[in-house]
Amino acid sequence: MAEDGTNEWPKVMGSFDGKRLVKECLDLARVGAIATHSLKGSWSATVYFVYDDNFNIYFVLNRSTRHLQDVLQDNRVGFSAFTPHEKSNGANIGVQMSGIVIPVPQEEVEKIYEQRMKKITGNQAWMPEQFEVLRMEMQGVMFMKIKPDALYYVNSTLFGGDKKSVPLDMTK
Repeated sequence: MAEDGTNEWPKVMGSFDGKRLVKECLDLARVGAIATHSLKGSWSATVYFVYDDNFNIYFVLNRSTRHLQDVLQDNRVGFSAFTPHEKSNGANIGVQMSGIVIPVPQEEVEKIYEQRMKKITGNQAWMPEQFEVLRMEMQGVMFMKIKPDALYYVNSTLFGGDKKSVPLDMTK
């Protein structure tokens, strides 16, 4: 058993790559859920997202939302995303993580927007043109990212009701 109380990858899984499995799940997920907490209590919201090779999760928040207000009080959050049921052969396959939320630096916004647009429009969902993002930012939308400090892979077929810790490479 790992220090955090989760089971280690079973020996039968020796040839499986946890990071690859997490990426496959995140690639298939349409939306994720962010969980925040503050003095008002806990809150969750669904978000469209993209991720990078370090498993940073990028999404947008409106300045007037409760979850942004919570993040301003305590930027530690939880995040989860699951493979759509029709793509999982009946298994419950997902990613769970904890981390901190920080604003995306202005010089990264365009790149993250383009990644987000490709993911969302790839799912046949409407996405505003890039000039509208600037208008959205002026109206209070902020690009944010979750820097993970713990990452888990969930697969009911492989692990039953258990989740497995996936190591993060914190040097990147």
